[in-house]
Amino acid sequence: MKSRAGLGVLLLAAALSDGRLIACGDKYLSVGFGTHFERTSADRSAATVLVVAGPGSDLERTYKELAEPRMKKEGYRPRLASSEADLDKALEGCPPQVIITEARRSQELTDRTKGKSHIVPVLYSPTPDALKEARRAFDTVIKTPKKGSTFVDATDDAIVIREIEAEAQAKAAAKLAKTATKTAAKKAC
Repeated sequence: MKSRAGLGVLLLAAALSDGRLIACGDKYLSVGFGTHFERTSADRSAATVLVVAGPGSDLERTYKELAEPRMKKEGYRPRLASSEADLDKALEGCPPQVIITEARRSQELTDRTKGKSHIVPVLYSPTPDALKEARRAFDTVIKTPKKGSTFVDATDDAIVIREIEAEAQAKAAAKLAKTATKTAAKKAC
């Protein structure tokens, strides 16, 4: 009888909770749904996001109608560069963390930022081969966006990938420095 009552209390508590339980570190576990890693509005407002879209293009229209309102609601502060002058100004100094652009400009922007920005190409009604090639070249790709949340999700993914790559580069540099120190110490002996 006590085990049934205990089970009933446990089920009631699970049903009334918001579904998230705090685990160790910064992980959130949702009962039955696995792990969720979410960015806060503060994290998103600190991110630099640039949308490069030609005037009158599908991307500019989609950005203004769907993406911009949703991204701002979620905490991002994206900038739109619709001319070369806007783009040059946006790329001065420290390049943005994420650049969302038309697929045809993706490689050009990768070259211009020297890989310091995570490029997210947007493809409209791509052929299977074109989509496959874009996914092979870029970690994050947006295919024919119909919702503003698509841009938010892709930007979240791009920032996470960028952070992982930066961490891996820092570890590799530290390992290289440690190896160089050991080599120098051996030569000194």
